[in-house]
Amino acid sequence: MRSKELISYSPLILLVSIVLLLSLHMHWQGDAVAFSFFIPAENEDFSFIPLKNIWDIWPSMCNHWHNSTGRFFSHSIVQLFCAFIGKKGFAICNAAIWATLVLFILRMVKLKSPSFHMTALTSLLLLVVFSPLSDFREQSFPFEPPHQINYVWMGLWNMVWISVFLRRNNEKSDILKFFLLAVFSFLGGQANEAFSVPIGGAILIYAVYHRFNLSRRQYLMAICYGIGTFLVILAPGNYQRMGHGVSLSVLHAAAGLLPGLLLPAVWALSVLIRRGQTKGSSWLKFDYKLFFATAIIINYLLGMVLGMGSGIRMLTCANLLLIVLILINLHDIKFNRLFTIVIALGMPIIGVWRYVSISKLNEKNVLIERLYHESADGVVVLPDDLFLYQVREFIVRPHPYMMLERSVNPLKPNIAVRPRSMMDLNLAVDTNLLLPLSDQAWLMIQSRKNPAAFIIEKTVLPDMLNLPMSPRRMDWSDENAVFDSTGLWRSAIYINERPYLKSKVKMYESE
Repeated sequence: MRSKELISYSPLILLVSIVLLLSLHMHWQGDAVAFSFFIPAENEDFSFIPLKNIWDIWPSMCNHWHNSTGRFFSHSIVQLFCAFIGKKGFAICNAAIWATLVLFILRMVKLKSPSFHMTALTSLLLLVVFSPLSDFREQSFPFEPPHQINYVWMGLWNMVWISVFLRRNNEKSDILKFFLLAVFSFLGGQANEAFSVPIGGAILIYAVYHRFNLSRRQYLMAICYGIGTFLVILAPGNYQRMGHGVSLSVLHAAAGLLPGLLLPAVWALSVLIRRGQTKGSSWLKFDYKLFFATAIIINYLLGMVLGMGSGIRMLTCANLLLIVLILINLHDIKFNRLFTIVIALGMPIIGVWRYVSISKLNEKNVLIERLYHESADGVVVLPDDLFLYQVREFIVRPHPYMMLERSVNPLKPNIAVRPRSMMDLNLAVDTNLLLPLSDQAWLMIQSRKNPAAFIIEKTVLPDMLNLPMSPRRMDWSDENAVFDSTGLWRSAIYINERPYLKSKVKMYESE
């Protein structure tokens, strides 16, 4: 490789190194542990049977499709890595997929010999897309198989699918090629709702615009992709899963959408830069514009409805397509030094931030595993700050910790994680307690015999506006809040995660 090419591809080498390091550094917990066990038909979360061979993956995924999520294609790959290949093999493959995604996007922009600026910008934007800004503690895209395969790997799969579907070429293909295209399209539609739903909508609008005058190849690809999409959406477990926790409130929608406006802002800036420096038109044909615009709009509408968490993930497809549009606008623009410095430093800064956040996540998971292993009654006591970090993820899914432990100690009691402040309280008596764990986090303990009422009051910031919201009563059926209980009491946590709100919890003796 010549020195000029080495300089051009140096950002890609840096990206691959960052991804490889983060993948090796990430301690596998949560889904990565759960997918190393066989998924039973009745309840996927409580299996303690390790997968014995790769043939177990098929019945495991059949059960998974029925009782949890319809992504049996991507999750089959997840189970393969989690149960058999392991961390090192996954880290190498994951770094290779990231590199391929960068190179393929550059190819879509028709850059056979990309400049340093284009390679750096593409790598940086991808790192931003897969480092969500919704909530730093949420770790929506950690560097382990379930999330990387579901989004980065399937993102590449669907970008290749879009490129093949929109390509104009000779229709004289043999039966084998059409069969492979059908399988390829079906698996693309089956991969992940975040991609298949918006792309499926874009296919339909594209077909209507062309009055359904598509080629044989396009008809085949569209029908097979659609079948895969219906299978992933209409899976019995997935249908319930997608509807769980959806809120149509304005604040919920804003919380899901606002972090996703970063890439559209960059795209709008790229349009202004292009108009200011050149009057030339891009190579992007109207077919591509129509398809891309439809997929992006559908993605953002879904992101608004689903809000925080799932909504941010639903923006992934739109943001990948926006990266292509941004590069098209900037591919022949002369970059100034300041812009070059920004995109050159962006990746190592994000890499360091992710390394630090993953280290904190690892600290929590390793500590819980060790303390749970050492405890006789299953109770794990954490420092308050570590307890608050990702506590809701633990409340919803404590099972992976039990899976690891019960493979060694089958009769171990269920795990119960509590903050250290809670252990200083007298919990042997019938009582109601309200304890602040931080400025915007409260521990609530409610008596079983004489339950108190806990009221959450919220005010829109800044304080000078004095815009109070309607107070709400703590819902003790909320599975995302109640984390422990005994015959005398039950405990819950409330954390205000909205930066534009200030909350306060009050306790009233009468429920």
